[in-house]
Amino acid sequence: MIDITELKYDSNGLIPAIITDASDGALLMLGYMNLESLKISIDEGRTCFWSRSRKELWRKGETSGNIQRIVSIKTDCDRDSLVIMVDKAGPACHTGANSCFYEDVFSSGDEPFSRDSLFEIITDRKANRKPGSYTTYLFDKGLDKILKKVGEETTEVIIASKSNDIASAIYEIADLTYHVMVLMAEMGISPDDVFNELKSRHGGKPEGLAPESLVSGSAVPGSSAPESLVSESAATGSTMPGSAMTESETSGGTMTDGRGASVSDAGDAEMRGQQVRDQLVRDQSTRDKKVIWEKE
Repeated sequence: MIDITELKYDSNGLIPAIITDASDGALLMLGYMNLESLKISIDEGRTCFWSRSRKELWRKGETSGNIQRIVSIKTDCDRDSLVIMVDKAGPACHTGANSCFYEDVFSSGDEPFSRDSLFEIITDRKANRKPGSYTTYLFDKGLDKILKKVGEETTEVIIASKSNDIASAIYEIADLTYHVMVLMAEMGISPDDVFNELKSRHGGKPEGLAPESLVSGSAVPGSSAPESLVSESAATGSTMPGSAMTESETSGGTMTDGRGASVSDAGDAEMRGQQVRDQLVRDQSTRDKKVIWEKE
């Protein structure tokens, strides 16, 4: 550990502190600390800065409640700047934005793909129903259809994993992840909500269904799911027809199944699903095709 007196402060006794989100590494804000505020930050376990305009100490969240609990503090090779990872209790920016860095100065147009960017596309499809989009199709059909797809994709993950087919398992887990995210958007659940639930279980034993209920075939207590949502393959052990329908980057918005086959409607997609899987077995190169769910 480096003693904070060994850090290099500028002529005003300040050192820049870059604040990042411990949950996903997102850049939140830039503040400045002096020796006193850094010591307070370490002692209290929450960020405290020096206000260059007001010439005084200020603890983040003191008035807004948006406290930043410190996870770690690192310095660079020159020891003249800090990166502080935090657990945030609210937005970092005084404007209410999650990050202070939200105004573009330049962009190459090649925005990085991430969990959050995918979820933003999904939530946008819910708010603005893009014609020809499979995600729009799911939202138009409603909760029951989304739940059915989640059930089907869960079965596909089980089948691929039981066969020890790593490539297929990855593919089907991606399908399941996407459909679960659609379900989350439909229910108003954010990725942070799920992450925070997992985080709350860290180091403790999470409560859940007893193992007996999972293997006995009994219904989840309190469930009101209609029988129509129960996958036929879940009862028979057969392979589920149909895979995640997607929009190919080169399809120009044409509805296709998850592996690029053009279909006229959802019914055709269900019937063609098994044919696509059989082709995958025959043609390994098909697995290398990049598949995306939405075209911006």
